[in-house]
Amino acid sequence: MCTLNENEVIKEERLLDGLGRVRSVEQGPDGFIYVGIENLGIVKLIKK
Repeated sequence: MCTLNENEVIKEERLLDGLGRVRSVEQGPDGFIYVGIENLGIVKLIKK
């Protein structure tokens, strides 16, 4: 996740680091974000 100020990245946070290459990101009809990860499958992101 990146935080931008105009066209400059001012903060970067890695999500799902070390799981594999992200292939797709979609928001489902339930409002959750789903991420397709190479060699792993689909991961549902849940806020802590």
